[in-house]
Amino acid sequence: MSRKINTLELAKIYESQGYFQDALEIYTALDKREPSELSTAGLNRMKKRLDSTPHPKNETSAFDIELLDRLGSGTAEPPHLSDQVRVSERLGTLMRLTLLEHQWARATQARQRLERP
Repeated sequence: MSRKINTLELAKIYESQGYFQDALEIYTALDKREPSELSTAGLNRMKKRLDSTPHPKNETSAFDIELLDRLGSGTAEPPHLSDQVRVSERLGTLMRLTLLEHQWARATQARQRLERP
């Protein structure tokens, strides 16, 4: 990672994408260079987040917790989800959209039949 582009915006992007260690490094550099409420708050969030992350031997349970948190809160998916889970979720979304499209078409046809004289 290039240290020349350490900005608060980049740290927020890393944080939102789940790259907490990278975000922590940027928040730390920003807080050392020009302390501000935003950089200090980000630094504290990343420290808490990384401190609460289970050790690798507990990776499965961490995955379950993250998945339940994400499903309950409606937030974007964390980047550590496996590719299979991401594909599965996207297929589920595609199936729901396909079903809605089919229901919409049937409702439109029924309305057209009712509107005929």
